[in-house]
Amino acid sequence: MYRSGIFLMACGIALSGLSSATAQADPAFVTLADLQWQHRVLVACDLSASDASSDRLTPVYQVIEADADARKLSALVITKSDARFGATPNEMSPLRENSRGDLIQRLDCQHGAPIFAIIGLDGGVKQRWYGAAPTSQAVFDLIDAMPMRVRERRGD
Repeated sequence: MYRSGIFLMACGIALSGLSSATAQADPAFVTLADLQWQHRVLVACDLSASDASSDRLTPVYQVIEADADARKLSALVITKSDARFGATPNEMSPLRENSRGDLIQRLDCQHGAPIFAIIGLDGGVKQRWYGAAPTSQAVFDLIDAMPMRVRERRGD
């Protein structure tokens, strides 16, 4: 766990310089650094899917719609051709290619069965699921047990 958090934080630091230049050139592109401390991210990585509306990836949007605002939860969908961030298939912003590559490597995405993961506000990978998408309740239980979420709920 510790190494994955450090890895994603290093990616965020390395990419933060790029994100300001990218934002000026094309505000639609998102980097990992843009997401840190702003969103908890439910990642769906399916390198055999042609686009973000693949049947194997749509359960992610159901989880997001169930209670996204309360938990600062958004989706990041990685397919064979790109990676997109947002709440619904119609409202997705592209993720920068180097951020996509970093996530594919970190999550060990392979062709075949999809991988689902939760990335916390701190940028660390909190949980992975292989094959089937997690249920809304499994995602919410995991997030609600996170120390930052516990503090949010207490109003700290």
